[in-house]
Amino acid sequence: MTKTIVAVDCVQCKETHHLTVGAADLANWDNGELIQNAMPYLTAGEREILISGVCETCFDNMFGGEEEDPIGDADTEYDIDFEEKKE
Repeated sequence: MTKTIVAVDCVQCKETHHLTVGAADLANWDNGELIQNAMPYLTAGEREILISGVCETCFDNMFGGEEEDPIGDADTEYDIDFEEKKE
């Protein structure tokens, strides 16, 4: 596999991040393949800087870096009472 080094500057902190990726993988992503399928060996943070130009640290600072609740968000759970329609 031919590898290439991609240098990406974070649009927030301006730090340069260097990522080693497969040249064919980069071309596949550029041609529309989902980045997680084209480059599954990259971390979510590495993929994010390629997609948005924001590094993982800045992304976490912007959005809290909180893990999702695997059970669900209590704010989106509803108790719904259904009434049976009688004719």
